[in-house]
Amino acid sequence: MRNLFIVALLVLPSVAFAADSSSSFLDYVGQQLNDLHYAITEEVPGIFHRFVAWGVEYYTLAMLTAKLHMIKFAYLVAKQIATDINISAYLLSSISQLPESVRWALQELGIANALNLLINVYITRFVMGIMGW
Repeated sequence: MRNLFIVALLVLPSVAFAADSSSSFLDYVGQQLNDLHYAITEEVPGIFHRFVAWGVEYYTLAMLTAKLHMIKFAYLVAKQIATDINISAYLLSSISQLPESVRWALQELGIANALNLLINVYITRFVMGIMGW
């Protein structure tokens, strides 16, 4: 029964192409073999390359997302450390001891906010170093 089914599969394409006199059964078999060869040599490596590219893209996205969340977490920790140490109060008390004209210039330039941001950045970097990033 199985052999009959295989023979039928080999004969039916020739019957289907019997109406078309320009192609023969051997042309059909040759075309099928060419299609099989193309699928094995071109399509399978292409699928493999697409899967590897997808994996690399997914890994890159996951790592960038993890690093972004780690930076956010480290910044919140650094902000809490800066609040506990009360750095902004020390900075404002130091600036208040300067002459009025210098204090006005520093206020207009936003130096106090810039220094506070830089201190938070260094503390964030310190926290990230402790966390292993």
